[in-house]
Amino acid sequence: MNIIFRVDASAEIGGGHFFRCLGIADVLKSQGNTCIFMSQSLSKDMEELLNQKEHGLLQLDAKTEKEEIKLCRLLLYRWMQQHGEIHTIIIDHYQRSHQWESAFYPICKRFVVIDDLANRPHMADILLDSSLGRKPIDYEKLLPEHCQVLAGAEFTPLRYEFSKCPPTEKIIQHRQHPKNKVLIAMSATDPENMTETVLSILEDWKHGPKFQFSVVLTSGAKYLANVANKVKKSPLNITLHRDVSNMRELYFKHDLAIGAAGTSAMERCVCGLPSVAIGIVDNQMFNIQQFMKANALLAALDRHELEEKLVSSIEKSASNKQYYQEVVKNGLALCDGKGILRTANAFQAELPAYRIWFRAVNAMDVKVMYEWQCHPDTRKYSRNPEPPSFEEHQLWVERNLLSSQNQLWMLCHQEAGTKEEKLGVIRISPNSEREHNEVSIYLNPAMYGQGIATRALTLLLGIYQEQKLEAYIQPDNKASVKSFLKAGFRPTKQDWYIATYESKI
Repeated sequence: MNIIFRVDASAEIGGGHFFRCLGIADVLKSQGNTCIFMSQSLSKDMEELLNQKEHGLLQLDAKTEKEEIKLCRLLLYRWMQQHGEIHTIIIDHYQRSHQWESAFYPICKRFVVIDDLANRPHMADILLDSSLGRKPIDYEKLLPEHCQVLAGAEFTPLRYEFSKCPPTEKIIQHRQHPKNKVLIAMSATDPENMTETVLSILEDWKHGPKFQFSVVLTSGAKYLANVANKVKKSPLNITLHRDVSNMRELYFKHDLAIGAAGTSAMERCVCGLPSVAIGIVDNQMFNIQQFMKANALLAALDRHELEEKLVSSIEKSASNKQYYQEVVKNGLALCDGKGILRTANAFQAELPAYRIWFRAVNAMDVKVMYEWQCHPDTRKYSRNPEPPSFEEHQLWVERNLLSSQNQLWMLCHQEAGTKEEKLGVIRISPNSEREHNEVSIYLNPAMYGQGIATRALTLLLGIYQEQKLEAYIQPDNKASVKSFLKAGFRPTKQDWYIATYESKI
């Protein structure tokens, strides 16, 4: 199956979303799927990582969401012409809205949203929010009725390596008491340069020289040079680790950690590594509150509390064996590390909801399209009532497939356990005599009277929401008039209907 990930990462916005999706993609690929990342602003090391893992990359360059919708629509249409239908689109992005989701929901069988905010509407078949303590009810009224919600720590998509952690009893035995090794891992790219802030505080700690510190960053970290210089000149015993490929192993080599409060906080819990979690951005506060409620952190500090409380938090855990062991056990109880397997399986499972999707027409569709075109009910309302010859039809399809402006979409549906069912065809093409693009639709005659045209046209408006679409409908074609009106078209002059897009859940 072809699976598209829409996710970004950079030194400015961090790499957490990217690495979360990369872990999911690795598991999906191991199960026989093809994974393609659709991203902009990835660092060179992240691009290389995708190349090493044999995941594809479609690079984007758009300044606004509106520009991106237009670019992605063309990019994905052309991609489908070469590689076939898209089974799943997975988006993990705070800066992309319900409008973006509505534009690309129709061109795949499954649309998945990864979120942890629960504060905005989504258009999705599956929503994943693996925040500790998250409940499906938190997304009430924010999702379509058919959307399946995967909520809570059991679905935390930690990288596959964390599903292979030793049994809980062995981890507890390993974590009998804290020693002197502290891991500092604020985030992959640490866009706020919290690593350097933490190191400055630790340099003033009188017991600092007794500890061994490890710092983790990627080569794409914005302040890597600053941190490297800090490590080089520091009086403390510090090792800088770049581009770590096995974080689980590094966690087990340390006794304490100082880190961000996102997904990495759960990684540390799975490895029984007690940590001081630092809230860097507002969207991490829900996570922090849930970890503290479970008593699974040594401390949770706001970035402004570091100078006052960081050292005392470390000292408390280093001197109190019972407190340390309690945090170890509470952290281990939160998550078993196998959430990524549950998540990957859920993303590939069939859903019961009736779902129409669009894919690019291909050469294998020519024959069935011709049969539909020649049906008397189809020709009855065509501008040219005479059916074309098969050769004429074949040339027409070929011209459209080669055109840089026209787009031919096949409407499809598939019941669980059955083959794909072709429902109809929609064509989008420029009209040389009018300012707008023209839309035309014809259905498999076996599908008449089932409301498929209305549903398909409604979805189509999401795909082309930034454009104006027009359709010509003969006045005696009452069924088509009704379908277009229900979908959001309004009549203009001389039997033309123009689309008006309205965002809906």
